[in-house]
Amino acid sequence: AEPFRKTISAFAEDKIIMLSDGIHEAEFPFVKELLLRNMPLKEVAAQICEKSGIFHAGKAEDDITVIAAKILCTADKKRNASTQRIAV
Repeated sequence: AEPFRKTISAFAEDKIIMLSDGIHEAEFPFVKELLLRNMPLKEVAAQICEKSGIFHAGKAEDDITVIAAKILCTADKKRNASTQRIAV
């Protein structure tokens, strides 16, 4: 199977959360709320994993994978660019 690829524009301090299909779409507002709280990403990932059972009535339907990343710097010092395109 071909891997999923998408090119996005990212800025310094942006956060990227990648979730496996074990995370139900009903959890997306919860994930957004966690990100808006400006919590450390390690804690965000832990909260998503911990609370995912609530969205599945306490039954694990699938394995859960959460990948959290923060863009630290995107500036190219030679060109002083403020964005960088990355493939995820």
